[in-house]
Amino acid sequence: FLGLGIKLSAQINLVPNPSFEVYDTCPNSFSEIQHAIPWFQPYQPQGSSDYFNSCNAAGSVSVPMNYFGWQYPHSGSAYSGITLGYFNGSNYREYIEVELNTPLQNGWKYAFSMYVCLSDYSKRACDAIGAYFSISILTYNNPQWGVLNYTPQARNVLGNVITDTANWILIADTFLAQGGEKFITIGNFLQDSSTNWIAYNPTALYLASYYYIDDVSVVLCDRITGIEVLTERDVTVAPNPASDKIKIGLAYAFQNDAIILMYTSVGELIFEKPFVAEVDVGDLPKGVYFLVVDTWNGKMVKKVVKW
Repeated sequence: FLGLGIKLSAQINLVPNPSFEVYDTCPNSFSEIQHAIPWFQPYQPQGSSDYFNSCNAAGSVSVPMNYFGWQYPHSGSAYSGITLGYFNGSNYREYIEVELNTPLQNGWKYAFSMYVCLSDYSKRACDAIGAYFSISILTYNNPQWGVLNYTPQARNVLGNVITDTANWILIADTFLAQGGEKFITIGNFLQDSSTNWIAYNPTALYLASYYYIDDVSVVLCDRITGIEVLTERDVTVAPNPASDKIKIGLAYAFQNDAIILMYTSVGELIFEKPFVAEVDVGDLPKGVYFLVVDTWNGKMVKKVVKW
């Protein structure tokens, strides 16, 4: 992802329902992104893009276990999922789209970010995912589930193939608005031949390169400086595995008002507290835990092993 060392001047997220928590109906099958209101998919009229929520206790679109693999949300209890490629020669694509709360302003810089995670049962991983901002609503019905021929203003770095199925990976970028952009569409805008692929699970029954998406953000930046984003290198946990205490390193720029949370491997919250540099895990049973460092400029999840 792009690590952007620049200062935030406005933190009002223009994306409605950015973590897909709000829904009108609990999803019970595939192709129901429209239930995460007001999100929808540009391909019409037939559905394909997916919505996962823990309100579905056990099913193909449940959380954390679902048809495509096992993953807890980056935040809250829900996330979306789309196919960035389906390897049958058809350039198959899925997208999600939403109308921003306010149009973008001409000449101003905006920061886009989202968290993505490759699903366990994907056949391949790729690098081509981005966000295209349009003035008008973007819908199509031909070619069937085909590639949208647009250049995304914000995207993952080409060549940075996202292969992690355990952790949420931050994708962040900045861009200058032309003015009037009101809709954001997320997906793979490249042909298969222009997308970088890595075989992740060659024996997977599911042929797709399928990614979960959570915590989508678009914020206005200072015209010159931009936004500072929490990255993997800003958070350290040691020792890991640990038997007694763990030390949490957090870059000083992110420590103000930061909080830390600890979850069990099944999502039970153990504690939530203001940021501290040391946590005692001596009384916890042996096993796998998830430590969340939550700041104004993003979240980072670290897997912690207690032995």
